[in-house]
Amino acid sequence: MEPRRSTPRRCYKPDNSEVIIISANLRGFHTNVGELTHSVIIKNRADIVFVCETFLDDKVPESYARVQGYSVWLRKDRSTQGGGVAFCYKETLNVQVVEPSVPVPRGLELLALKIIDSNGKGMLCVGCYRPPSQGTVLLDFLTVNIDTMMTANQCENLIIIGDLNQNVVRDAFNMLLVVYDLHNYVSFPTHSSGSSLDPVVTDLPPHTVQCFPLDFVGTSDHVAVLTKIHFKRPREKIHSRTLWKWEAANWGALRSTLCRTDWEDVLHGDIDQKVGRLTELLHAQQVRWVPNSVHKTKASDQPWFGPECRAASDAKYRAWLAFRRHPTARNRHTHREAAKRMRTTQEWASEQWNVNLRGQLKRGQVGSKRWWSLVKEQQGESRGNTVPPLVRGDGSVAQTARDKANLLAMHFTEKIKGLEVLYKAQVRSSMEYACLGWGGAANKHLALLNKVQGRAVRLIRDSGAGQEPHLHSLQHRRDVAGLTVMYKVHQQRVPHLHTLRQPLRRAQVTTRAAALAPAELLQPRCRTWHHQRKFVCVYVGWWNALLASQPRHGGTAVQEFKELVNAWLPR
Repeated sequence: MEPRRSTPRRCYKPDNSEVIIISANLRGFHTNVGELTHSVIIKNRADIVFVCETFLDDKVPESYARVQGYSVWLRKDRSTQGGGVAFCYKETLNVQVVEPSVPVPRGLELLALKIIDSNGKGMLCVGCYRPPSQGTVLLDFLTVNIDTMMTANQCENLIIIGDLNQNVVRDAFNMLLVVYDLHNYVSFPTHSSGSSLDPVVTDLPPHTVQCFPLDFVGTSDHVAVLTKIHFKRPREKIHSRTLWKWEAANWGALRSTLCRTDWEDVLHGDIDQKVGRLTELLHAQQVRWVPNSVHKTKASDQPWFGPECRAASDAKYRAWLAFRRHPTARNRHTHREAAKRMRTTQEWASEQWNVNLRGQLKRGQVGSKRWWSLVKEQQGESRGNTVPPLVRGDGSVAQTARDKANLLAMHFTEKIKGLEVLYKAQVRSSMEYACLGWGGAANKHLALLNKVQGRAVRLIRDSGAGQEPHLHSLQHRRDVAGLTVMYKVHQQRVPHLHTLRQPLRRAQVTTRAAALAPAELLQPRCRTWHHQRKFVCVYVGWWNALLASQPRHGGTAVQEFKELVNAWLPR
């Protein structure tokens, strides 16, 4: 018997459950393309490959050095000597080339792709190269425009790869990470000097991203970086319900148990406690005397798919596994019988469900809404809940799903002001900090938080809702909090803040200004960076200025004082 030939089979991943991305600085595409193709792309079965410093120009054809099974190289060549970036991806991958929705300055070298995972969600992959002498222009462009690019291409996640030389522009790189809540997963050196210059920055969860260093590509002084991204496959949520066999219940035993129950011991306390104890007692006796079983269902299951259908389906699956392991005539017959039994069980279950449904409709055991839903389902007019046509403000009718969604979005945006309320409730609340600790912080650190609010302002303006954000600056909120602390110290005399109390200032010369503000405090002269002394020094000055302009605020509530300070402080 001639042995069966083992033909090589190519592995395809059309569902994008795992994506392998390789990024490398080639230092010359012509010189190292052979090493890149055979030792990096084919060997590691890369799905997406990004290279920078290609040194190519417009004289090189687009189909140059195309790898079999991959797209042509998507290039952005530099008009002058050096530089250049390029992408290629596997033809079986669900990828779209992204044209930036905002104009990219001429000197910036970046390309973008949209990766669509098995759930249909998009991830924006940006490959870029920043020369050491370029400055922070590229990082500033990404910080300002990433949100616009993700919104225009309907992407939920972001990954940035390439050679950024971030050790030279550390502050701008950290600002990009803080504003977009990103993390650099490259913790190993990528350059022959021992520096890490080729980051992989993304907002994906840590358990879904893995980065590994490869070898140097040809004559390049950079190692290639391999990134594995694991996408979570969609799983249907399983619901459990209890099936009661009322026809087999032991009604006599249940009745005698309830007769012997000491109801005075059960029904005591207030009305809620009585209802709770009675419900627990009845449910416990029901579980004891009524046979029951727990059945697990999925949202995609048919309404008639019950325990019998589940058992027949499992038996068919077991028979198929046995036939696949041992394709004998006996296993084939067993599998056919199991399939026939499953079809018979499904027909019986469907007929039983229709009979029970007709009985419920005749006896009036369903509400009017449920009744009409069942009638429409039987007629094939409806599957699930639908939104009726909506009338716009100008009298026109929104009938399509898109028009209804847009109309509802505009309606609720006007009601709750959309992104602004979401930012105040979810984001800004997490950035609230004590004015004592941050009053003397360096502007370098506070600027990172201001960038986060700046991003929120851009999102609100670009949301299409036509609203202008009404947000106080974070420094304004710090000043309001600091003056509120001073109010609690000197007006309400809160005990745990007594160490911040300052003595009154004694005027050496009686003037009209001193007479108008007799409660001014002595402002300490402090040059230290200790947070408590810094707080006292700064906010005693603000307190004295407030007393000079608003001398009568004693006896007011804290909220009223905050409103007063909000109106008094400069915007």
